[in-house]
Amino acid sequence: MSCGPPHVIRLVRCPECGSTKAGVDEARSVATLDWMQCDDCDHGEFANSHERFDWNVKSELIGDELPEYLKPHPARI
Repeated sequence: MSCGPPHVIRLVRCPECGSTKAGVDEARSVATLDWMQCDDCDHGEFANSHERFDWNVKSELIGDELPEYLKPHPARI
């Protein structure tokens, strides 16, 4: 792990299963509402394109290693 200045990263994460295989489905989005879709658990919902609080995770990193709570989660079985 390197020790450099902290930087902020943003991940899109499904609020249902925690998977990082999630994001905006442009074909289903309308105006300022984005359709957010998880590829692992198939959860989807409209979210305000300027906020998306339930789907966005921001964290400050020091070095290159992700904290445990930001590492991708496997899909629910």
